[in-house]
Amino acid sequence: MIAGSEIRIKHFTELPSTNDTAKLMAEEGAPEGLVVRADRQTAGRGRFERKWESPAGKGLWFSLVLRPRIELKRIGLINVFTALFLRNIIDRLLRETPGKKQINVYLKWPNDILIGTKKVCGILLESSSRFNKVEYLIVGVGLNVLQTRGDFGEEIRNMATSLKMESGRDFQLSLLLDDIVNGYFSDYRQAVEENFSGIIPEYERHLLYLYQEIQVQTLKGRISGKMIGVDENGFLRLETASGEMKITAGDIWTDTRLPV
Repeated sequence: MIAGSEIRIKHFTELPSTNDTAKLMAEEGAPEGLVVRADRQTAGRGRFERKWESPAGKGLWFSLVLRPRIELKRIGLINVFTALFLRNIIDRLLRETPGKKQINVYLKWPNDILIGTKKVCGILLESSSRFNKVEYLIVGVGLNVLQTRGDFGEEIRNMATSLKMESGRDFQLSLLLDDIVNGYFSDYRQAVEENFSGIIPEYERHLLYLYQEIQVQTLKGRISGKMIGVDENGFLRLETASGEMKITAGDIWTDTRLPV
C-alpha cells in the first residue's frame, strides 16, 4: 500500500518505455506523484538513446512524474537527489543481508549507480519547460533486482549486476517498489522545502573518480582534467589545464581502475 493519496502507481504488463508513457500522461495533466511501472519494456532506453535491458520479472522499470517549481538550470539537482536516494536504498538493502561481505555502492556522474565496479541502476531525466521554468520532469529508473549473470546480454555481462547477485536474496518486486516510492516522495518533499540544502557534500562522499584524472566525452568532444566535484546545480566540476570547467552532460572515461 502506498502512503498518501497523491501517490498513484499505474502498472502495465508491457510498455515500449515507461518514460514515454509518463510523458504522455504528464502532457495530459497528470499530477506530481504519478508512477508508471512496466513488468517489461520493449524499447527501454538510457541516456543518448542507449538500449536498457528490461526483461519481465527481473527488475523494476518505472518512471515518476514530478512538477518541481525550479528553474530549468537546476533540474540537475533532481538527478543528484534521485541518484543519492537510490544509492542509499541499495546500500541499505545490502547491509541488511547477514553474512555478506559489504561492497561499496558508488555514484557515477551523472546517472549511474554501481555496486563495486558493476552497474546496478540507471536514471533518465526528461523534462518539459516554458519560459525557463520546468512544467514537468520525468524521472525514469531502471533497477536490476532478480537477474542472474546469465540473464544479461553478453555485451554487458561483465559490467552489470543485480541486487540478487550481490546479496543472494530474492525480493518481491511490488513490495520493493512501494518501499522506494514511499521513501522517495517523502524525502523529495523535504529536500524541496529545504532547497536541497546539504545534498551536494553527501553526494560527493560517494562519487566515483572524485579528485582523479578523467576524460569526459561531451557532444563537443572529449575533455581531460581532474574531477573536483559537482556544483550547486549538479553540474560536473572539472579542473583542466585552462582552468575550471562546468559540464552539464557527458560520459566519464578513465584509465585508472575503479576503487573496490
